[in-house]
Amino acid sequence: MIKNETQPQQNKFPSIDLVEQLGKAEGNLKFLAQAEMATFTQGEAVLEALHAIQQASKFFQQIQKQNDFQL
Repeated sequence: MIKNETQPQQNKFPSIDLVEQLGKAEGNLKFLAQAEMATFTQGEAVLEALHAIQQASKFFQQIQKQNDFQL
């Protein structure tokens, strides 16, 4: 079993943590999207999750712009 080594921490810049975690998830999902899946359904699930992460990143960027917030 893979251990989750990411421990929740109090950080002064939680938005940086969010961007970092979204980037990690997107990278892992891109890798899986290129891998050979055992079933079509597995491949479809990976692509849907990748799309959701990419949308979340776009929404976060929009929120940053609306709030005039920069990392």
